[in-house]
Amino acid sequence: MLTDPCTCCYLRFAPERFSETDKRPPVCIECQKHVGKADQRDRDHVRDWHASLQSTQRGYETRLERMRDSLDAVDAELVKTRLERDQAVDIITTEFFKHPIGELRDRLESDIVSKEHERVEAAYRLRSRAMVVLWRLDRIHNTVDAKDRGKCKCGTPADKCAELSRLDPITTELDAWEKEQKERLRLGQRYSLPDEHPDVQRSNSSWMHRPPRPPAHR
Repeated sequence: MLTDPCTCCYLRFAPERFSETDKRPPVCIECQKHVGKADQRDRDHVRDWHASLQSTQRGYETRLERMRDSLDAVDAELVKTRLERDQAVDIITTEFFKHPIGELRDRLESDIVSKEHERVEAAYRLRSRAMVVLWRLDRIHNTVDAKDRGKCKCGTPADKCAELSRLDPITTELDAWEKEQKERLRLGQRYSLPDEHPDVQRSNSSWMHRPPRPPAHR
């Protein structure tokens, strides 16, 4: 079954053809009435095209009106949501320290403290990672462990070593961080020293060679 658009008006479809051997011209039933009649064809086409245009415009206007209604509904929902939000903010700000919502107050304070604690912890971890990198760099580039006076440990003259010049402004801070971490290690607290730090290695070594605990007397 074959269906072709009408090649006369281009508005409708020609009658169905059930075989490719059907050689009838693809003209709709309406246009078959004016085949060979040019004046009637033009009048019919103008009428049909005008009606089609009006129908299309009505369809567009209907869809546009529905879109406007949808937008109005969304705007109304937004206004309602903003009002509820503002009311909630007013309640929190005006009733925060009053007993009826003490549970809410405690929960809000707990959330604030928890988020602040997480932020501080994240900043502490980031700073510690940076300090570990700087400590490792300082192990390679320093003048204390240099074999020759006036040189960096890497063998470059101290005033020519770019890494040494970058480390110089923060050596005091780096030393203070290392001292603090060594103290935390000594006290058995969480520390940020790398595994290759001498104090960490000594601590691990002493722990490995610690004599076994004597059995409990029964």
